[in-house]
Amino acid sequence: MARGRAMSAASRSPHAVAVTSHECLTPFQPDRVFPNDGAGSESTGASTISHTEADSTPHPLVGNVALPPELLSRFRVIALTCLLATAALGLVVAYGHSPYAFEKPALAWLGGPPSAANRTWADLAKLLAGPVIGAVLAAAFVVGLRRRALLRVAAYAVIAASAILISENIAKPLVQRTYLAELTFPSGHVTAASASALALWLALYPLVGRWARIIVLVLGIVWTVLMSLAVVGAHWHTPVDAVGSILLSVGVVSAGAVTCARPVISMTSALGRRRCR
Repeated sequence: MARGRAMSAASRSPHAVAVTSHECLTPFQPDRVFPNDGAGSESTGASTISHTEADSTPHPLVGNVALPPELLSRFRVIALTCLLATAALGLVVAYGHSPYAFEKPALAWLGGPPSAANRTWADLAKLLAGPVIGAVLAAAFVVGLRRRALLRVAAYAVIAASAILISENIAKPLVQRTYLAELTFPSGHVTAASASALALWLALYPLVGRWARIIVLVLGIVWTVLMSLAVVGAHWHTPVDAVGSILLSVGVVSAGAVTCARPVISMTSALGRRRCR
């Protein structure tokens, strides 16, 4: 009887309550391990570490998805600024039918007269669109799978796709700017490149180290600049179209990252609680 009462008291000890609370409330914080309370609880302490290691493992499809709060704060400002700038630029160029005078030197320098548009630029733009986007997405999904955050990468890929849809189905019909009888503001090619680059950089941000983030960001900027040069050189778009595309992409992706941050974290926490039941 005495042994049974002792075991019952041990099961109701504050340390046992702390273990249960730690397992179910913070399943994705492997750096926090409750310390051992003292002598006579070695087995309980070992159980705590064992359960913590098991339950703090990221969900195999979601992973640790939280972006740093300071980064989210910056992207709130960036999203608002870029979306307002896109709207203002769209109002300025709305219903225009020819490049502005300051755009013509860039068009002439990159591609020559419209009738002799450089086919090399056109081929480069096509290469930087579908093939490169496919390769970048494949690489990002591989990293997401290896880092147990596949759904995170998929969510940001959807955000990038939404920027492209907004560009082609909302912005272009509203602005109605034409060049060579085609709607051109904003550029779908530049939107696809810049939105994909930024969205996947944000998707991989918590999953890779500092230098990897820098490399991915630089490659994304180079990709966007090359695509902008290519569509201007091919006389598909003007420089203002390319600038508007970048502003729209950054605005939509930043807004998407900020908007989906809380729901995705909530989903991760729910999955973690389900695993520790």
